Amino acid sequence: MDKVNFFKKLRMVYSIESYWIDKSILKMYSRDYWPLLVYKHVENIDIESPYGIVIPKTEDEVVKVLRLASEFGIPLRVYGGGSGVLGGAKAGEDEVIIDLSRLNWIRWYDKRSRIVDVGSGAYMAEVESWLNNQGYTSRHYPQSINVATIGGLISTYSSGQYSTGYGNIEDMILGIHYATPGGELIKLKPVPRGNILPILMGVVFGSEGSLGVITRVYLSVYKKPKKSIKFIYLIDSFEKAIEQAYKLIEYGVYPHLLRIFDEYESMLNFGLDRWGAVALGILEGGLASKDNMRLLDKLFGKKLQLGLFEKWYNSRNDVIRYIYTLFKSGLAVETVELSAPWSKVISIYNDIRSRVLEIEGVKTATAHIGHFYNSGVGLYFTLTIELNRLKSIYRDIWDTIEYICMKHGGAPLHHHGIGKVRGKYVREFLGINSINLLASIKRTIDPKNILRGGLEKLVQ
Repeated sequence: MDKVNFFKKLRMVYSIESYWIDKSILKMYSRDYWPLLVYKHVENIDIESPYGIVIPKTEDEVVKVLRLASEFGIPLRVYGGGSGVLGGAKAGEDEVIIDLSRLNWIRWYDKRSRIVDVGSGAYMAEVESWLNNQGYTSRHYPQSINVATIGGLISTYSSGQYSTGYGNIEDMILGIHYATPGGELIKLKPVPRGNILPILMGVVFGSEGSLGVITRVYLSVYKKPKKSIKFIYLIDSFEKAIEQAYKLIEYGVYPHLLRIFDEYESMLNFGLDRWGAVALGILEGGLASKDNMRLLDKLFGKKLQLGLFEKWYNSRNDVIRYIYTLFKSGLAVETVELSAPWSKVISIYNDIRSRVLEIEGVKTATAHIGHFYNSGVGLYFTLTIELNRLKSIYRDIWDTIEYICMKHGGAPLHHHGIGKVRGKYVREFLGINSINLLASIKRTIDPKNILRGGLEKLVQ
């Protein structure tokens, strides 16, 4: 690997912005929001920096970077907003970061068809704000919306807070461009169901930059709804709330936003004077009807003041501040999201919660469900952990949660991706034949293994 000549050629021949000497710039790319890295950052423990940074400004420059990296055998790791929580954006000392933040355009492609053309480096919050000013919305609101890029959300298979009504990131993508390690630009055109060979688009969905570098995306967007109804209820127990949510879905009513909190998370978020589980959400457009509200009243029962909904809604994305506040008090935060069929949700929740609290150093384990489907849900655990025990019990925590989930028939992830944490669980979940096929695809697309990312550990 001739990194010095790689960078010199980038600058002198192609005039592509790049850095490999300035340590202060390199340090800015040394982590994402993986708790083990946040811990090091808070404690001023040195974190290894990447060898260098490349910042292409156009699709053509991305193609040139990949072509040159393949020629020189340079390992690349794609960096979007750095909002991941599993270390996927963390590069090793021999790796080079390709930062896509300059690919940040937002413009209409076809207003009548409600298709918007965005660069993969555009931040989701900026895209949403721009759309709102035009009277439209993406309705893709991940908790990381302020710090996540479009390309990063696609590459980690993102889900947002309005997923029950509007679907996940893959449901928004009509067309996409991505560069391959061989230095070719794949262009999939934006027409309804136009991707007649879905494997071509699926190559980059959830692959965390290890099979291709996303450069341009065509999003299907919505007219901003003129009518909406917010709701919030208190139910006797989390188990009953899950049962009533199941009935709601069985009736065919999918609230655009729906979330139910277990008793512990309900108390933490809402400070109630009565024990129970909170269910809240939003009905929009045609779903915002009196008949649907009567159904919600029948299923969920006791209404709470809408001020509690507003308090949660307005602060729901203040996660980073919350994490650092707990760090200062000696506690780390870890979140683990899982997929569970309806028939397995309660057993997965109960078993995980009781077992993970047996691990010395785990102080609390709460959960909520924010993604509802005909066949199941996305279950999301939040743990607080004694900071001085975080490193020693970290893998035990993950083993406990993931293996219990799979034992009960759930899947080991929902929308945070694989990163540096989930490789062994995903390998076991998919099975050896699937992994072998994946490895074959990786070798074909990237024979020199220059793109590093979530799939990298799966196929080794």
